Amino acid sequence: MGSWTLGRSLRLGGTAVAGARHLHTAPVTFAFVKDIYKKVKYSAPFPEASKVTVLDKLNRLSAEDLNIYLSKKMSKAITVHRVKNGDFECVEQLLDLNKVDQGILERTCALLLKPLHLDNLEADSLEVVSMVKYKNMISRDLVPRVNMKYFSSLTNPTMVGIFVHMDKISFAKVNGAGKLFEWQICDSSVPNAVKHPNLHQVASRLEEVLPQADFYLLEEMPQIQTKDQALRSKLNMTRLRMFLMTMLMERRQGPKGFQKVHTIKPGVLDFMFNLKPKDSERKTMQDLLCHVDGQKGLQISGKFPVSVEDCQWSEFWAWDSPDREAVLQCVARATTFHHLCCLSDRDDL
Repeated sequence: MGSWTLGRSLRLGGTAVAGARHLHTAPVTFAFVKDIYKKVKYSAPFPEASKVTVLDKLNRLSAEDLNIYLSKKMSKAITVHRVKNGDFECVEQLLDLNKVDQGILERTCALLLKPLHLDNLEADSLEVVSMVKYKNMISRDLVPRVNMKYFSSLTNPTMVGIFVHMDKISFAKVNGAGKLFEWQICDSSVPNAVKHPNLHQVASRLEEVLPQADFYLLEEMPQIQTKDQALRSKLNMTRLRMFLMTMLMERRQGPKGFQKVHTIKPGVLDFMFNLKPKDSERKTMQDLLCHVDGQKGLQISGKFPVSVEDCQWSEFWAWDSPDREAVLQCVARATTFHHLCCLSDRDDL
C-alpha cells in the first residue's frame, strides 16, 4: 500500500510539474549588474600608475590592437562593453564582463602591462605592434606549431605552398632567399574521384607530383555551413585535401619526426598583404602583384620579393585568371611562412 501511494504521488507530482511548464515559456534572462567590484569590495593589486596605463589601453585600443595582448574573445568582450556601457572608469570594472573573475582580471591587467619594445624602435610604434602580432601568429595561426629548432637548423629552407581545388591542385616551391624553383597546376579530376579507392589513388598521384621540400603549407579549411549551396563539392574537396595531407605527413616527415606539413589560417594572408582594406572591397593577389628587378621578379603588396625566370612567367601568363590567383596564393603562403618563422626565431622581439 505504501509503495502504491508513493508511486501515485510521484505520478501526480510529475503531472503537476508538466502542467505548470506552460507558465514559464520565456527564456531565463539575467540583468546586467554594474560595478560588481563595489559589492565584493575588490581592488586590483596593482600600483595606481599601472592601473592608469591599463585603463588607457582598455578605453583606447581597438579589438584588433587589444588582440596583440589578449585573446580575440576577451578583446571583443571589452570593445562590446565599451559600446554598450561607455568607457571603463576603473580596471576593476572588468569584473562586469561575463565570466570574468578576479583571477582573469589580474591576468588581463598583467598582459596589458607587458612591454612591447624592440631595439631602435619606439615602444608604441605601429611597426612594433605589427611585428609582435606577426610573432603571435606563429603560435596561434600555424597548425601544428612549427618546431623552431628544426627551422633554425636549416641554412636556406625550402617551402611548398599548396592550393587544393576539387579538380586540380596548384603549388609553388620557393626558398628562404626568394628563389622560385617551380610553380605548377596539376589536374586531379577523374570519374568518381571522391569514392574511397579513387580518392586514395588521386591523392597518392598528387603527392608524388609535389616536389621535395622542408615545409609544406596549406590553407586551413574554413567552416562549411550546412545550408551552403556548394556543400557537396566542398565536402568532396575536404576529403581530397585530408587524404593528401595524411599522405604528406606520413611520407615526408622531418628528422626525428619533426612535422613538415602545416596549415595557415586565411586571416594571416589577409593581414600580411592587406587583402581586406577597411574602406574598400577585398583585393586579390593579382591586384597587388608588382614586378621587380626588371620584370624578372615579383612582389605581392611590395613584400617578400621572389625571383622568377622568363620561362616561368610564360607559364604564368598562359594560365587563366583563377589559376594565376591560386598560384600567387601558393607563393604568398610559402614566403609568409618563412617570414613569420624568421621573426619568431629572433631574440629581440
